[in-house]
Amino acid sequence: KVVSDSVEMGKMHTRVRTRKLRVEIKNSPIIINSNPHVIEQCILNLLLNAADATESVEGIIQLNLYLDSNNAIIEVHDNGPGIPESERENVFKAFHTTKENGTGLGLAGVKASIEILCGKVDVGTSPLGGALLKITVPVLSPIQV
Repeated sequence: KVVSDSVEMGKMHTRVRTRKLRVEIKNSPIIINSNPHVIEQCILNLLLNAADATESVEGIIQLNLYLDSNNAIIEVHDNGPGIPESERENVFKAFHTTKENGTGLGLAGVKASIEILCGKVDVGTSPLGGALLKITVPVLSPIQV
């Protein structure tokens, strides 16, 4: 539900709506210990960044949600220019931006929010040719008492 709500919010933005947006959800439902609005905001931020990165091409954004061991994985792929290896350490620093009108707070906020959940955010290269932003968050699992 959180992922589909995030996608719907993303589609309210013209820059996302004008891209080809593909969503693949496996192993649903996945339960994590978080306020759903925090995860929605993180996903929305990644969707908007992917849309910005694909403005000069016929934009494709792929959002994947799946379970890997005891972690929920949320991936946002795009076919934009990608993030150079030399920039990957910097993208999560507050006030660091490569956008003309960027604040440099989006990815810093995503990273901080996810780390509070004992998760992490990684950046890499997507099979689509652009950036891959990957959120990994522990899932809640039942315990036997």
